[in-house]
Amino acid sequence: MIAVITPRQQVKMALDKIKVTNPIVEMDGDEMTRVIWKSIKDKLILPFLDLDIKYFDLGLPNRDATDDRVTVESAEATLKYNVAIKCATITPGSLLCCLVDEGRVKEFNLKNMWKSPNGTIRNILNGTVFREPIICKNIPRLVSGWTKPICIGRHAFGDQYRATDTVIQGPGKLKLVFVPDGHNEKTEFEVYKFKGAGGVALSMYNTDESIQAFAEASMNTAYLKKWPLYLSTKNTILKKYDGRFKDIFQEVYETQWKSKFEAAGIWYEHRLIDDMVAYALKSEGGYVWACKNYDGDVQSDFLAQGFGSLGLMTSVLVCPDGKTIEAEAAHGTVTRHFRVHERGGETSTNSIASIFAWSRGLAHRAKLDGNVKLLDFTAKLEASCIGAVESGKMTKDLALLIHGPRVSRSQFLNTEEFINAVAEELRARLSVKAKLLIMIEGPLTIKRCWSSAPNLTNPNPSTLFLHSKPYSFPRFRKPRKPAKLTCILKLGVVIAAGVSAAIGQLSKPYTRVLLYGKDFDFKTTFQAGGFPSTHSSSVVAAATSLALERGFSDSIFGLAVVYACLVMYDAQGVRREVGNHAKALNKMLPKTEVNSMVCSRDDLIDSQEGPEENLEALLSKEERPFLSNSTNSPVLLETENKTRQSSQRLAFSSLKASEEATEKIPCSSAPLKESIGHTEFEVIAGALLGFFVSVAPPGSTTATTYESVPRGENKTRVKVDSEEDQGMIQIDKLQDKVPDAAGNGGPVFGAGRDENKKDLGVTGTGE
Repeated sequence: MIAVITPRQQVKMALDKIKVTNPIVEMDGDEMTRVIWKSIKDKLILPFLDLDIKYFDLGLPNRDATDDRVTVESAEATLKYNVAIKCATITPGSLLCCLVDEGRVKEFNLKNMWKSPNGTIRNILNGTVFREPIICKNIPRLVSGWTKPICIGRHAFGDQYRATDTVIQGPGKLKLVFVPDGHNEKTEFEVYKFKGAGGVALSMYNTDESIQAFAEASMNTAYLKKWPLYLSTKNTILKKYDGRFKDIFQEVYETQWKSKFEAAGIWYEHRLIDDMVAYALKSEGGYVWACKNYDGDVQSDFLAQGFGSLGLMTSVLVCPDGKTIEAEAAHGTVTRHFRVHERGGETSTNSIASIFAWSRGLAHRAKLDGNVKLLDFTAKLEASCIGAVESGKMTKDLALLIHGPRVSRSQFLNTEEFINAVAEELRARLSVKAKLLIMIEGPLTIKRCWSSAPNLTNPNPSTLFLHSKPYSFPRFRKPRKPAKLTCILKLGVVIAAGVSAAIGQLSKPYTRVLLYGKDFDFKTTFQAGGFPSTHSSSVVAAATSLALERGFSDSIFGLAVVYACLVMYDAQGVRREVGNHAKALNKMLPKTEVNSMVCSRDDLIDSQEGPEENLEALLSKEERPFLSNSTNSPVLLETENKTRQSSQRLAFSSLKASEEATEKIPCSSAPLKESIGHTEFEVIAGALLGFFVSVAPPGSTTATTYESVPRGENKTRVKVDSEEDQGMIQIDKLQDKVPDAAGNGGPVFGAGRDENKKDLGVTGTGE
């Protein structure tokens, strides 16, 4: 059952903190990103969420103090709680290469040359990093031909990031040795014979299991987005190493995805890395690019800058289980800005990627927990960032893209001013009256949830959309030819009306005894009239179910109310009068065999004192339920007056007919049906029965099948369900394997725009 949220409730929802049931893992970082990270948490997260955070300080001093054990512990906690949100961190090797003053190096006083925390975490999680641009309509793109997003998938395991490298001192042989488990002989390869002063050497690896997980994640992402997939390697040089990537991708495609890709009109193709880079520059976008670890590291920054800025890029690491993710900012620690900040100077650091790290991580937490309020909050948080930029409130790096090198101070905000602007925009969006959106559950089932996005459109055939008007589906239409006739039995309206009618009819033999004092007669179960009115119970149940399913402002509900009123008025008005007349006529008609005689119209009139007096006497014997024999009751007097008037009119009509010439007509002894209409009390009782049946738990869940009509010829059939949980639509069941949080399938939402470049708030992607 869907409950309407009043404006007062909506204001309360905006002011109350949203409860997040399960914890998230927070990984703090270094330098300027650490500064803005705290500001984001204090101004955009904690004021709105009741959140349990498992905190890990991955700042370089703490990593050095714990011998980098904190990095491993944070990754293990991510596997436990399934959601991690990471701030940008320093890689010590790169720090020592970049900093030229020894005083800065001595400040850290490192014990060891610690490896990249990102590399350590990714190797433990063994996932794939998917990065996609955050597009703002007023930010120009360096590659003007990119009219569609490009999603780059980086295999975040092994290769150079888990390699063993060394400096060779002097001449000698470098060998690669593999010693298998068991009693098999070891394999030995001579790599190079050094001469002279020596050189450097590197040994790296990857595993079939990790490559296969990378292939499956990439193809699943491409299929959900309905975009083609490209894998880039250098297999012409690394025939066995990169060739293994190519072979496993091809095997996974042929055995699991080929038929699905062809049905969706997309394809998979392997390309050389140099050829793929050239193709990327001249393409319009709209594809998934699967890269090896190092290639993905380089090309993701290339794509981010081409779409506008490194600060406008989402980055989500998805584990093979599809359930565990780590969201992070796709840039570094902004050391140059941090030095200015340390001196007390003003900085203008872009915090959008860090904000999106929080929003994507929390959105995934919302999906796993079925937390609609949290999911709506994350969508509004992302929309607030984009809305602020598109309204002209931005940091200096974005202002430079728009206004060029002569940008003035009035055209951009500093670091804190921008976060404050996003916070102001977020509060405004949270106070907006809620409207109905959809939540995708699995490939074919969607659930309703609340949000405030003004409108949704269909960017591609795989994206479902819904108009902002509550409980209406203007962009969906029911299928013309239902698959099965039994589908009608799944309609909540039909079920509620049928159940209420059945209860009413089955109760009539008992109410006949209890309320009217008559004999028990099971035949009344199949007859009209009696207590309660099944006419009114059925129409009221149908109207109430429509209200719960489509909303009280829906025109179909209004039509159902009008129809219900007409039926109830007819039951206690015209139909009741017909029953009264039938009773009188049955007492007057002769008891003869059917067609055994012919009679004149004069025979229809009793031969006693007068027809008017005779009919009035007969009608006065009508049963009066719930009333005594006393004539002092105003209700009874009114009933008798109406009956007397009816009998007089009937008698006058019969007397007039008797004065005409006698006409032979056949007479029948079959009695007229007397139990046809209902009293006002019976109608009201039936209406109450229908109302309570429709709001009872068995009728609270409705399911209606619709067919989306996206651009193009592809059509998607979805099932729309609804349930109530304290005024909000609650998600009670998610698919077993939840895809990544970067907008790739499942109940995932993200910011976007429609064809007219209007802010959409949130969208969802499904099959």
